[in-house]
Amino acid sequence: MEDRDKNLWFGTENGSLYKYNRIKHTKSPSQFNHSIYSIILDHSGYLLLGTNGSGIYRLHLNWQTFLENYSITDIDQDTAGDIWVASSKNGIFRFNGTKFDTIAMNDNMIYADYVNSILIDKHSGIWCATRKGVHCYNPEHKNWTQSYYYPDLAHNTANIIFQDKSGNLWVGTKAGISHFAYNDWITYDTGMVFLR
Repeated sequence: MEDRDKNLWFGTENGSLYKYNRIKHTKSPSQFNHSIYSIILDHSGYLLLGTNGSGIYRLHLNWQTFLENYSITDIDQDTAGDIWVASSKNGIFRFNGTKFDTIAMNDNMIYADYVNSILIDKHSGIWCATRKGVHCYNPEHKNWTQSYYYPDLAHNTANIIFQDKSGNLWVGTKAGISHFAYNDWITYDTGMVFLR
């Protein structure tokens, strides 16, 4: 992740956080107790880290911790400034700057609370790549609007979701890549597992 001062931030599996200054070619390491899965810079300039088992760390002047003891797999921010958090075993959360709200999964979305990746699309839909398919949440109407599984996807375990400049969705799964364009899924069976 690149911050406003052109520093690069890297998180590692062993809990190391590196800030690399590209101008001075210096690095500043920090150590955390758990793996760092996600790093974003929010609209207010806060650095947010999603960790495996220590929740979210937020850096402004000092480190603050939120959702302690949760395994945070991904973080994104919508145009209104709300932070959306994906977690392993606990689904997704929305942080409005004051409090965290849990977004309940539908009863038929078994294992969907294991969210590997979260994406806010160009229309403000919240897409979740989960252990059991890909699901879309409409925050305006507060409901789950779409769910996709194998054979639409290359595999039910979706590990990462991405939107390209044309607005098409790409999902990396346990068995290949799936591409959602023009309301249709195209699957590329690569035989490879796609992680973040």
